[in-house]
Formats: sequence, structure tokens, C-alpha cells
Amino acid sequence: MDASQTILQPGICQFENPLIKGFAAPVFRRAEGDGAPVLVVRMGDRDGVVPLYRLQTQLGIAATSPDGQVLHRIGQALDFVTELRPGDPFPAEILTGDASWQPDAGHRHIATRQLREKLILWLRATAASGDTPISAADFDRIHLDPALRERIHSIFDLVARQLGVPDALHAISALETLITDLAFIEALRERLLVKLRQTARKLDAVGQERRGSGANSDMLAMVRGLCRTALERIGAKLSAVDAISEDIITALGGGMGQKILIRDCRDWLYRTQRVFAPILAEWDGAPAGIDEQFWGRLARTHRLLAPRFMALQEWKHFRVPGGAQNPAPGRAR
Repeated sequence: MDASQTILQPGICQFENPLIKGFAAPVFRRAEGDGAPVLVVRMGDRDGVVPLYRLQTQLGIAATSPDGQVLHRIGQALDFVTELRPGDPFPAEILTGDASWQPDAGHRHIATRQLREKLILWLRATAASGDTPISAADFDRIHLDPALRERIHSIFDLVARQLGVPDALHAISALETLITDLAFIEALRERLLVKLRQTARKLDAVGQERRGSGANSDMLAMVRGLCRTALERIGAKLSAVDAISEDIITALGGGMGQKILIRDCRDWLYRTQRVFAPILAEWDGAPAGIDEQFWGRLARTHRLLAPRFMALQEWKHFRVPGGAQNPAPGRAR
């Protein structure tokens, strides 16, 4: 493959370097230990694992070269996909800013209902809806009532004038775009915040029953504290997006800065959710209280939470039970 072919397919994981192209069944993924991006290749009856930074150094690949840019993009892509192979497309998040996944219809319904309620409050505050107030249910009946459809269309004419766009269709399009963006946030609220909150409650219940010191009790207290920190951090991301729709007209007229903020929050939440989904599923299916698997599950939870939500200074001085120094934290995702 020559350089011109590489340029023609910038969204594909592909290389010019003949050594990389010659590897047997190469797969890019994150290492289980520190989460660093690695190349996994088949070597006889076992796998060889090479960190991407070492691969780049050993092959003398310049960061600004086409192959260097592909390696950099692989590191970004592995925040959104589990693995990549040569010839695979890169995820949409790093190509266009769109999401490579979809929320459920229920999450879109939640976002739709919330924004309609904000719009109704704005109409009432400005007395723009006339003598008869509009209701959320009216939006669901517009296909049955031509008079109601005309009235809601006139409301969007008013919104269009407020936004400075040509007509009601542009205003409706702005609303649909915002609904789509916020549906992703609602999906992540359920899949990450709610699930982690449920796990934290289980741990708090055990902590209330089990008091005292000792390695296990100390680990339990530490994980409970990390859960609180994680919930605060996640909650802050969600609150930043929630604040956008408080002023519905400003939100509908939001420019690229607003879209970037929503997408940045969406991607941070999604990266975090992907990392924690397996352990949250374990806690979700676990019985209340302490069973035989509790302490192993707790240790796995700590290994995920600590590098991401423990203060760096605290991390440096933390030692796992038994006296072994905890490894340096991996890159926060």
C-alpha cells in the first residue's frame, strides 16, 4: 500500500510499514494490567504483546508520519472499542465526533419529555402560548388534531424568531438535534450513575454492619470512599449537561461550544461506563451482604476505581493488604 492509498482512507486502521503489515493476526487492544494500548501478535502457540510506544520506537516511526498518526489514533480508538485489527474502521467518536453506539428508545423518550417541559415553561413564562396553555400530551396528539398541529407549528414559528432562524422547521430541527444529544446522556446516566449508585448502596449496607479494623474492613472503607468520589465526579459531568437545557431557547441556539461540551461529557461518561460495566454487572447480580465472592469482587472494584478516582498523593502512599506496593496508576479514562 503506498502513501496515496493511506491518504485516501484516513478513517481505516492501516499501515505503510512492511513489518507491521507482515505480523500474523495482529490485534490492537488495551493491556489488562495498566490499560496501555498494545499490539498482540501470534507467535507460534502463544501471543506476543508489544506496547505501542515501544513498537513506534523500535521501528523508528515518526509521530508525524502516516503510521505514527495511525498509532496515535489507535490509542484514542481503544477508549471506544475493545480491539482493532488492520482494515477496521476507526470509531466515529475520533473521526466525526458522533457516537459509535445508540441509546435506547426509552432514553430518547426521557430527553424528549424533559425538553418539551422546558419549552412549555418558557411559553408560560412569556405568555407566548395564548389563553389556552399547551401540555406535554398535546405534542403526542398533533398527528390526530390538525388544529393542534397548526397551533404547535405557530409556537415553533415563535421559537424560530427567538433563535433567529428562518422558520419553524429550523426550530424543530434544533430541538430534534438537542433531543438526540441528550438521549445519549440519559443512557449513560442509567448505565453508569444509577448502576454505580446501586453498588455503593450495597457496600454502604455492608459497611454499616461490619465495623472495626483489619485489611478487609480497611479495603471496604476505601472502596466506599472511592465510590463516593466517583459518584461526585460523574454527577458533576451530568450536571454540566443538565444545566444547558435550563434556558431552553439558549440551549436550542447553542453553537459549537455547547455541542463540544455535550460530546466531551458523553465521551468521558461512555469511556468510564465501558471500563466499569463488567464489575457493575457483577454487583448487580450479587446478593446483599457478604458471600463467598464478595472480597474478590471488592478487590476488582478497587483496582478499577483507585487509578481513576484516588488522589495521586494518596495513591503513591497506598499499599495493598500484605504490604505489596500498588502499581502506578494507569491513564485515567
